[in-house]
Amino acid sequence: MDFAAISPASQEAVRRALQYWVEHWDFECPTLFGIELEGLEQVLEHWPTVVSGADQTVALATLGALREMLYGASSVPASQVPAVIGLSYEQAHALCSEIHSIVKPVLS
Repeated sequence: MDFAAISPASQEAVRRALQYWVEHWDFECPTLFGIELEGLEQVLEHWPTVVSGADQTVALATLGALREMLYGASSVPASQVPAVIGLSYEQAHALCSEIHSIVKPVLS
């Protein structure tokens, strides 16, 4: 997976989404993300670098962080997305699609 293909602003938005979920992790998150908190923390620690052997965890963390932020039961109101990740809701939606296209081969 090559996250260098996304802009620095988009990389920062993903980092902020990952950080948001580290801070707001609850009992449902392992089911929603498909990973444990420790996996999310590891991805955040190394973001945007992908640690060897952690492709699936990175894919689930990055896509899950954006999807849950935008569309999940615990989603952030659209008007608050810019304050949380630094992108408008529409930009975040486009970024979610971009991340999905990057991680899709790992999740297939």
